[in-house]
Amino acid sequence: MATFSRRQFLQLTSTALLTSAFAPLPRDDDWPHTLGRVTTQYLRVRLRPTSNAKHVGWKVYDEVVKIYGQVTDDEGRQWHEIVDGYIQAAEVQPVTRRLNLVTPRIPASGCLGEVTIPFADARRRPDSLAPIAYRLYYASTYWIRDVVKDADGIQWYKLYDERLGVFYYATASAVRIILAEELLPINPDQESKRIVVNLKEQRLSAYEAGREVFTALISSGRLYTADDGAVRSHTPAGEFIVDRKRPSRHMGNGDAAGSDYELPGVPWVSYFHWKGFSFHGTWWHNDFGRPRSAGCINLRPEEARWIYRWSQPTPLPDQELTTGEGTRVEIVED
Repeated sequence: MATFSRRQFLQLTSTALLTSAFAPLPRDDDWPHTLGRVTTQYLRVRLRPTSNAKHVGWKVYDEVVKIYGQVTDDEGRQWHEIVDGYIQAAEVQPVTRRLNLVTPRIPASGCLGEVTIPFADARRRPDSLAPIAYRLYYASTYWIRDVVKDADGIQWYKLYDERLGVFYYATASAVRIILAEELLPINPDQESKRIVVNLKEQRLSAYEAGREVFTALISSGRLYTADDGAVRSHTPAGEFIVDRKRPSRHMGNGDAAGSDYELPGVPWVSYFHWKGFSFHGTWWHNDFGRPRSAGCINLRPEEARWIYRWSQPTPLPDQELTTGEGTRVEIVED
């Protein structure tokens, strides 16, 4: 059995090369597949891509699986083909495992970073044996305030939690610095912009001068039966305006429009309602096209970033919060 010194062990774990069983994840380009992270506590593996097929195993929360293909069943649900059988795609976040060169110096104003591996554990101190503050997930974003080395020479980014006003530390190679040019506004001179969300179709469309320029499936608020017997969404229908933006937001403890989750680093948040309803990126499910949220409009992270850059008010790369009267939003029920 191989043995490791403490320094070797810390270097391996800090760069996320080990799973809990000390087995390295495959390089993305070594296999004819993509990677997915399980987002639910237990996910059944089926012999065939249908919910009635024989159950042949389980995948568990945060397990990273190799995806070899995708199939759509008769009910319109998508399934991933894995080595053991099939799992529902709605509960698997598409991820990569990409390590990054470390930026040796962080600007005084800080900068944004994005997690580029399936997950990384943020620590209370820059030490691989320090208590874990949060688990940070692929495509989540954070404000980086500094880069430090620990006693073993491992580099850590000092992350700022803008909601709690505290700092924690993540292995620097797991986080990609987001360059300012990546956040340049899209078509900033176009004034007649409008976002339409159709709750029945679970679809968002962005318009310029009446022409659709972008569309995406969403996951809006869960459905409930109102006092009058009508089935409604927790996402409010009506006309609104994007008036606040944050490229990273810690949501939780009642700060996520009624969400019960604790979610640091929610990416590309564009608020349109005083209660905190917003468009934002989502990593905790992959069930777009069906109502699922506590009221916000869930999008894939890359789609939420497009809305963040395209809609007004126009944010600056080093701003934690942007305010102003921006793009009109129309949410319809059918």
